[in-house]
Amino acid sequence: MKKVLSTILILTVILTGVWNYSNAQQPEKQNTLQVEEVDFGPYMSKMQKEIKANWNPPKIKTTRHVVLLYKINKDGTVPKSEILKSSGSKKMDASVLEALNKSAPFSPLPKKYKGNSVDVQFTFDYNVHKNMSEDFRN
Repeated sequence: MKKVLSTILILTVILTGVWNYSNAQQPEKQNTLQVEEVDFGPYMSKMQKEIKANWNPPKIKTTRHVVLLYKINKDGTVPKSEILKSSGSKKMDASVLEALNKSAPFSPLPKKYKGNSVDVQFTFDYNVHKNMSEDFRN
C-alpha cells in the first residue's frame, strides 16, 4: 500500500501587540483596530511561501500537526517564537522552528500598520494518506 504525503500550512494573524511569554498565555487583544485597517494578506502570503520553501519535515509514517506562535517586529525580525502545540515528535517540532529561523527576518511590516509588532500563529500540517487508487481497486 503506497502512501501519499502532503503538507499544508495554515497561517493566522493574532490581532495583538502583547505576548506574555513568561507563562505562555495567549496574547492580550490590543492593536486590533490597527491590524484590521491594514491589508496583511499579501504580506502573510509571501511569508507563508518563504516558510514553506524552507520547511523540510522529517519523513514519518503518521499525520502530524504543529502550531507555532511567533512575534514579528516592525522591521521584520522575529525576536520570540514558541511551539504552542507540539506534534509529539521532537524532529517534526524542530523542523518547524528551523523553517522559521531560515526564513527570518521577513520584510518589514506594512507601512500603514502603526503597531510595533504582530503575533502570528502558524499551523504546520503533515498529512499521510493511503493511495486512493488502491482503495478503488478493492
